[in-house]
Amino acid sequence: KLKDKEELGELLEELLNYIEKEEAFFSTIYRELPFYPQSLRRQIFFSEGGIRGYIYPLLEAGIAKKIYKPIDSTMGMTYFFGTLQYLLVNRTSLVGQGSVIKAKKKELIDTFMTLIAIEGY
Repeated sequence: KLKDKEELGELLEELLNYIEKEEAFFSTIYRELPFYPQSLRRQIFFSEGGIRGYIYPLLEAGIAKKIYKPIDSTMGMTYFFGTLQYLLVNRTSLVGQGSVIKAKKKELIDTFMTLIAIEGY
């Protein structure tokens, strides 16, 4: 589904919808990541890199069209994924019961899009 998205905000929403469905799994993965063997950590980062491969071209295209600020795309994606990881690792502290992604999805996307947009998002 990610490869079918042509708009960055829609792609991020689709990604977060998927993560929300498997939130307990992703939360555990990110929380325990420092304790995994290096080979497993590399596999996890490789998988995340595949997802970034869908986001990067849309971000770069938006920069080229002057829709988005001329930011370093890798750093932009690092901000987004770093914030996502923070939410997943700290989900019980942030929302107690329920889904942190459901609670924070709109705010995460809106904040990211506002930070990168040249004109109002």
